[in-house]
Amino acid sequence: MVSGPSGSGKTTICDRLERDFGCEYVVTATTRAPRTGERDGFDYYFLSKDEFERRLVANEFLEHARVHGNLYGTPRRSVEEPLARGAVLILEIDTQGADQIRETGIEHSSLFIAVPSFEALEARLRARATEGSSDVERRLRRAREEIKQAARYQFVVVNDQLERAVAEAARLLGLGPPRAVPGAK
Repeated sequence: MVSGPSGSGKTTICDRLERDFGCEYVVTATTRAPRTGERDGFDYYFLSKDEFERRLVANEFLEHARVHGNLYGTPRRSVEEPLARGAVLILEIDTQGADQIRETGIEHSSLFIAVPSFEALEARLRARATEGSSDVERRLRRAREEIKQAARYQFVVVNDQLERAVAEAARLLGLGPPRAVPGAK
């Protein structure tokens, strides 16, 4: 499982681990609206609040949390089915969900993506311009709390330079050499 504050680059690093090392990305569910370019069933399962809560009551999630006013969760089938066939999974998850995954007893490695400084994190969040100023401030407040959780992870990678961070994450997770990816740099 991979965690880190919003803006740390964890999604980009997870995407690279999937592309370059053949890991399978666990598609999680959320009640938040899709961002530009996001696709249902690929980036997330975008659910209504009522549908999410119905699935929660039916015990269909390994973990769930409320983050930034939205519900997020990991469908059991998104983890159990791939693990049964021997897949190496990447679960991008917030620190609340990571605590719940630890409690399940599912064998896993844990990686926290850190930033070189809080100022760098703020600059990244403002530069991506996907949220308004009040949302950025809320994410920064949450980031302060998430950063305190880094010591609970097996590994911490500082994302100060993407290529180095991807290589270090792969090494720490024991993923071996990258596979040849057509068109990849």
